[in-house]
Amino acid sequence: MLLALCAGALSFDISAFSEKVTSYRVRSQNLHIDHLEHKVDELEDAFHELSRPLTNWDVRMLVTRVHKNEGKF
Repeated sequence: MLLALCAGALSFDISAFSEKVTSYRVRSQNLHIDHLEHKVDELEDAFHELSRPLTNWDVRMLVTRVHKNEGKF
């Protein structure tokens, strides 16, 4: 029986096992990243719905405020 265990241990290919573990980890992380990208896209869409788009008037007002504040510092 001990001989059978030793023969099994000697025939175990560590590089094949290592490749399978690495492949599993990469696949698992890619699935996790895909899920996170999907969630970020959903959040971005929800964020864009919170406010109206900037108009030219809004941009001019913001630029004016920045120029006025630059002189005060």
